Amino acid sequence: MKLYKVVGTSFIAISLLGLFGCENNSSSSQTQHNNSTVENHTDQSQQDKTRQASGKSTNGVQSPQNSGSNQSSGNDQTGSTNQKTPPKTKQEALNNIAKQLKTKVPLMMPKNVPVDVGKYLTATTTSQAWHYQIKLYETDIPVNINSQDASKGTLIATVEGTEYKDIASAEKAISGYTQADISQNSVDLGQSIKGTMDGAMGHSYILWNEGSWSINVDSPNDPTYQNEIYPDGLKLAQKIVAYLNDHTLPAPQKNGVITIRNWQQGPETTIEWQYHEMTYQITSPDPIKALEVATH
Repeated sequence: MKLYKVVGTSFIAISLLGLFGCENNSSSSQTQHNNSTVENHTDQSQQDKTRQASGKSTNGVQSPQNSGSNQSSGNDQTGSTNQKTPPKTKQEALNNIAKQLKTKVPLMMPKNVPVDVGKYLTATTTSQAWHYQIKLYETDIPVNINSQDASKGTLIATVEGTEYKDIASAEKAISGYTQADISQNSVDLGQSIKGTMDGAMGHSYILWNEGSWSINVDSPNDPTYQNEIYPDGLKLAQKIVAYLNDHTLPAPQKNGVITIRNWQQGPETTIEWQYHEMTYQITSPDPIKALEVATH
């Protein structure tokens, strides 16, 4: 079974000239990231000098070295909308998204974004020297990146990266990793993977590990609150295991965490991992779409 490869094969670092190749990212989550980073972030220019001197890469992908238009002063910025024509293909959209980002951190861009046949990919972006966020949308017609119509589409996933002052701070930002004790309440998830299944206070929890990743599915016991798309938590877990048997997650430096809230109200999947001073996060209302964006 393939567990993971270096993320350089699943994501592509975007040069600052624009080359390359998880609704609900809540405001509270964003505020937490921003507050942590403001407290922990080191002098950006010194970090740039260190990267240029050492040629250090993040997650196997070379850090940006250019000083072109994608460099920002550190203030929150939204990319301009001066594209001549809306992107008509996913690759065009991904290229345009990269051009809108004004940041100094290594970008982790999805190699694949699930878009229905006959639909189009667009996005809204925000970026600072130490952080970027991309909200990926599906629309009925081609729409320019960061245009007013972009956010009117259907949210696919949110992708973001945050730089911390050091590796220890970035590691601390990734919490929730749990090692499943399959000696108790063991459940067969297929593909020779076993996990644990427990219930409490109306919740059914399925936990398992794949490589450096901890994966937790939280589903309701009461059918009234079941997710209409994935009503059975165990079958969803088995579906994820089967998917990951053929697809590769990024390679965290230490651990990665996938948390799935499989409820009718407020469904959300969060995929997060750390590599050197960077943390990366993908969120989506749909767990399979989140995995599609995260894997190759």
